Amino acid sequence: MKKRLSFALALVMALALLPAPAFAAGGFEEALEQVVVSAPKATKSSVWGYYTGSNGAVAKQAAGDYAGAITDYAAVIQYMRGNTDADSAINVINAYREIANCYGSLGQYGMASAAWRAAARRCAAYMIAFPNGEDKLQEQVSYERNADALDTKTELYLKTDDASLGSGKYFKAPGESVNGLVPGIYAEADPRLHDAYSSSKRYWNEFPAVVGVTAGVYLLYLDYGKPLSAYQSHVTAAKEKGFAIQLALQPRSGVGMVKEGDGYLRELAQAMESSGVQFYVRFAGEMNDASGGNSWFTENTQEYIKAFRTVADAVHTYAPSAAMVWAPNYYPSYNINDYYPGDAYVDFVGISLYMSYSPELDPLGQNEDNRRWIDEMDYLYSQYGDRKPIMITEGAVCLATVGGVDLTDFAVRQLKDLFLYLPIRYPNVKLMVWFGGHDEVGDNVYDYLTANQTVMNAYRDALTGSPSVLASVKAAAAPVYYGRLASGSAVPDGSVTLCGYVKGVKPIAAVRYAINGAKLGDVYAAPFQITADFSAYRGQTVEVTVTSFYAGGVTAGQETFSLRVAGAASAAPATPPAPAKGGTAYERSQTIELDGKSVTLPAYALKDGKGGETNYVKLRDLASLLNDTTARFNVGWDEAANAVTVTSKTAYAANGSEMTTPFSGDRSYQENTAAVLLDGAAAELAGIVLTDSKGGGYTYFKLRDVGKALGFNVGWSEARGIYLESDRPYAG
Repeated sequence: MKKRLSFALALVMALALLPAPAFAAGGFEEALEQVVVSAPKATKSSVWGYYTGSNGAVAKQAAGDYAGAITDYAAVIQYMRGNTDADSAINVINAYREIANCYGSLGQYGMASAAWRAAARRCAAYMIAFPNGEDKLQEQVSYERNADALDTKTELYLKTDDASLGSGKYFKAPGESVNGLVPGIYAEADPRLHDAYSSSKRYWNEFPAVVGVTAGVYLLYLDYGKPLSAYQSHVTAAKEKGFAIQLALQPRSGVGMVKEGDGYLRELAQAMESSGVQFYVRFAGEMNDASGGNSWFTENTQEYIKAFRTVADAVHTYAPSAAMVWAPNYYPSYNINDYYPGDAYVDFVGISLYMSYSPELDPLGQNEDNRRWIDEMDYLYSQYGDRKPIMITEGAVCLATVGGVDLTDFAVRQLKDLFLYLPIRYPNVKLMVWFGGHDEVGDNVYDYLTANQTVMNAYRDALTGSPSVLASVKAAAAPVYYGRLASGSAVPDGSVTLCGYVKGVKPIAAVRYAINGAKLGDVYAAPFQITADFSAYRGQTVEVTVTSFYAGGVTAGQETFSLRVAGAASAAPATPPAPAKGGTAYERSQTIELDGKSVTLPAYALKDGKGGETNYVKLRDLASLLNDTTARFNVGWDEAANAVTVTSKTAYAANGSEMTTPFSGDRSYQENTAAVLLDGAAAELAGIVLTDSKGGGYTYFKLRDVGKALGFNVGWSEARGIYLESDRPYAG
């Protein structure tokens, strides 16, 4: 018989059992408690007036008086949380929930997160204290998800070519790369890539040709009991072309099909080993998900574990080069660990990782899905990432809804973010297999990768543009490593590349870095990479502050990391970073050739140590000259982002400052420190700033840098001098 606990004791137990937020809550939980204790003192006779009265919390919330509603809900909590009955406990949960909604409507996301988390903890306490309280489990999960969604999470990383500074590990598992991510694909079902009745149209030939990506591993599904020879042509191709195979071994009649001493397992393992192909054996994947339709699902976790161990013993004995992969679904997470067979039986921990479009989960009720696919890795990686190499055994992002809503932009954003941050945040994820089949799950449509050209191109670009991506599981280690930094971490005493991950309620537009309070710089594109010189702080502890912003300059969050700089401290105290370098810029009026015609372009030149000159021009001057060409571009200024904006392939809007300045002659200059955004992304353009007599700044940019960034040619020859070719790409 279940013994009932006092609610007060149950709450203490729930608070002890529930994990604390992964990142600092910034005092929001303490602030929320202060709101509750400062609320009006309700009594037995007045508490319902505060709650559901004509001028109570519910009425005020409905009328848009969110601040007033918060005060009244807090009064209800203050009074009812002292009671021990189930109804009062439920009312407290509901009041915290509505406080969260009110703070969300006010844009106070930190307070909203704290209220959601308080509601979740009250649900946990309710389940401990009251019989049949398990119905609060889904509420608890939902409230915790909302709290996490509203938290601003900031992570800082070091980018390096020194493996010893990276956070990743090499476990020496069969088929494991030392460092890097190997892409894979399930392509057998895609009619554009494979025809089982054709000897020429096979996915191992078509996928790299059509998609433009070399897959290091292909996924095949094999029903338990069928021989490997059912896929003989696939295995032969794998041997010839050097790709690996993930074999999803599926016991269609349940895990009870697996028997110790089963000759089938021995023959299957021996066939894999004799093939000379690298195999990853995923037995009964997604075993934790009752909703997935898997016939092998069982709540008897010991029955599953026994079957997995039997398969693993056979594979390890007869196919020692193959890897055993244990791969739950990412959802539900609460039961994942219950199915783990043990380290001795698992070579890779896998996960099915799909990204649905679920605007109904928006904790702000605005029908937007601002979740990030990459975050779905958090739980599994936190449990197993330091014990085993990780493999995304299958995953994809939905491309549309059943009702016909096109989700191309959503899909592109999610997949680019995933592949960008996997090597940074989860370096022990060694393989990612894209599910390139067609499926409908609820209202979400997952489709062949080739069915959407834009998504396919984004997939190709994300992989081919990354130094962390490997073409084969046997490839040499990727040359880039990332190390997670926390307060107390050590950094080298020289030039260091930092990058950041920030999760906000909405997409992050910019990140600002500061060292000991002195601004280092602003970055406008993920992964928000910046270079810092720590040589002046040798042997000291520095405060690196990372501040994130939403569009429009609204602050999303801020976190400071205390980092120890390597080396012995110098006798002199560290000083803030030096101001921007300067010098003398020399006035020039250049006659240049533009598409075969002579034009005059005002310029300033900087001289090197040998007297050689480099020309700098105003963007607006250049834009006005190129306005009637295919290289035209517009120029603007983003006050919130403190950035020059350049929009390519757009007509230039003149403002009257073209080809003129309020000064003449040689001028002193400072290096430009303002960011430049080219089509919304950070651009590397070297610039100088000249000031007039009133302190107004005029920014000039290196002519060759502009040509390279915008894609038109800038050249020089003895006969022609400087020439611009608007219809030819930059040639260097």
